[in-house]
Amino acid sequence: MQYVFEQASPADIDAVMENIRDVREAGLTDWDEEYPAREHIGEDVENGALYLLRAPQGDIVASIAAYFDDAEFERDTASAGFAKAAHSYSLFRLCVRADLQGRGLGFQLVSHVIERAKSLGCDFIRLLASEGNIPANRLYEKLGFRKPGKVRLYEWDFLAYEKQLTIEN
Repeated sequence: MQYVFEQASPADIDAVMENIRDVREAGLTDWDEEYPAREHIGEDVENGALYLLRAPQGDIVASIAAYFDDAEFERDTASAGFAKAAHSYSLFRLCVRADLQGRGLGFQLVSHVIERAKSLGCDFIRLLASEGNIPANRLYEKLGFRKPGKVRLYEWDFLAYEKQLTIEN
């Protein structure tokens, strides 16, 4: 099946939230009722940072937020051991629809985001993943991300991941 990679619009927020609720109810995430909330997804859309994979019939099958040069993320993760970068892309809130997990959709979505980051001139893509989120951790390792360290935020322990996109001179 051919999926379309696209930027989300305000009309997509309800479907993204439905996917998040379904993943929670299926026990496939450690997200709680407070995170991610509709306001997070709304901010992602408003900032032009939410990307989707859409099935040919129009259903949203996966979503992810990607922010260019996110100063707040850089500040909050200063202890992670990330390499210095002129420009980076920070990823948040990867969600693959519960009934479609394990089919490579996360890999496909993140691969599209990697290409987008390269086109913006980013040196690195960075993200945090809960230590207990084994499928996500496997995905990021399969995509060539390295783990420079760990971060504790919001009373949670996260693995810090980064992927270098440029070649050092």
